[in-house]
Amino acid sequence: MAREQTFPAEQIQRIVLTDNNGDLEIEAHDEQQVVVEYDDEPGSLIITDSSLHIAGGDDLIIRIPYGINLFINNQSGDILVKGAGDVTLTNAQGDVELEECTGTLSLAEVHGDLKVEGDAALIVSGELHGDVEVEDSRSVQIEQVHGSLTLENVEVTILRRVGGDLSAERLRGALNFDEVGGDLSAKDIAGSVSGREVGGDASLSGIQGLQLGSVGGDLDVRSAAGVLRAGNVGGDAEISNVAEQIEIGNVGGDCTVKNSAAAVNIGNIGGDLRLSSSFPPDSATNVHVGGDARIDLPATPNLTVKAFVGGEVRGQRVARSGGLTSFIFGEGAATLTLHVGGDLDLRGGGEPRSVGEHESHEYHYSQSSHGPDMGRWGEEFGREMGRWGEEFGREMEKLGEELGREMEKLGEELGRTGEQHGEEWSRTIEERAERLRERARDVARAAKDRARAARDQARQADDARREGREAERGGRVRVRINDRE
Repeated sequence: MAREQTFPAEQIQRIVLTDNNGDLEIEAHDEQQVVVEYDDEPGSLIITDSSLHIAGGDDLIIRIPYGINLFINNQSGDILVKGAGDVTLTNAQGDVELEECTGTLSLAEVHGDLKVEGDAALIVSGELHGDVEVEDSRSVQIEQVHGSLTLENVEVTILRRVGGDLSAERLRGALNFDEVGGDLSAKDIAGSVSGREVGGDASLSGIQGLQLGSVGGDLDVRSAAGVLRAGNVGGDAEISNVAEQIEIGNVGGDCTVKNSAAAVNIGNIGGDLRLSSSFPPDSATNVHVGGDARIDLPATPNLTVKAFVGGEVRGQRVARSGGLTSFIFGEGAATLTLHVGGDLDLRGGGEPRSVGEHESHEYHYSQSSHGPDMGRWGEEFGREMGRWGEEFGREMEKLGEELGREMEKLGEELGRTGEQHGEEWSRTIEERAERLRERARDVARAAKDRARAARDQARQADDARREGREAERGGRVRVRINDRE
């Protein structure tokens, strides 16, 4: 039969539970007392130094005043906590559910699943071996999740590694991670999304900006208010409604870009391209395509198109074999430079005001260098963005390592001081968390500068080659003998 003991709340500032073998249920109530209910009496149940110590118990049900702090160590069964303040937890063997807690949740090791709901800060210094769900938290910092991670309505997030899928929705701040082994899904993110590596597919919508070192599968971005940068995409890329520039080093499959409002620079596309853009004045779009390219032009484009095409060229009143070709629509204020291995299909935009002289493949390879230049630009930009992806990846990895070191320090201190100094412990955690958040912001700013340098370096290399050829042509000496040059 269940038994219970009651303790006045004014005697207790925290509850310390150690080496309990059964399930643990702790829930806040309106009464100013702590009630402990059990079937088998714990080995120890005493109050010392304003702490209620419970050790060696089996199944326990504890009712507490709202906001009381908890320290739990070596719990074999499942844990349910509702309405506590700070919660410090080390080595939980079962599932853990933390709801409506108001302080800092400091976890060192959880072998089951973890679910967190409420306006608390979650910091995990060890490994989470199951799946994790976090909703409505102030901030989330996790060293490693072996399973999948789901985030909803979280303010700031810094992650090191997620072994499974990562799903984030309605985040109130930025999402930063080192590595996601599975798929990434992010929707309605108030800040930017930055990560070193996604092993599977990446699907994002309603984000402020994106910086990814590499995506192993497909990349799908449906709406971004800021810049989109990716070093390498192994599969297809489908991108729409991006307000600022798009910069991708390499896409292994097909690439579709719709409703772009700024410049698009893609070093290499292994498959086909479909591009729909407003081509704003003074913007410069450069793309190297291995397959076919379809360009959907605005109704009244103000654009200069320069292309080398391996197959056929089609457009309004334009049909010609491949080679080097150019078109001017309107005043030609924006530029679109293409190197297309297959066919080029220009859709919409009306009839071009001017069509440049057509240079055949034979002329192109024997006398003209513009086509190879376009290809080399793609190679240069692809390489530079690939390097950017690697460097950005290294920076995100360093950030992850810093997170790991901080979490390890916190874990060590947790065992020594967490029980005795709950408030001081919480302040220490928040201070270190803010340092990590600022470091993440520094990484994002540095990545933006490196991406700009990659684009400029590719362009400078292209300009240098062109200037070198012009100088070479200008330095030639022509000699006429018997009316022959």
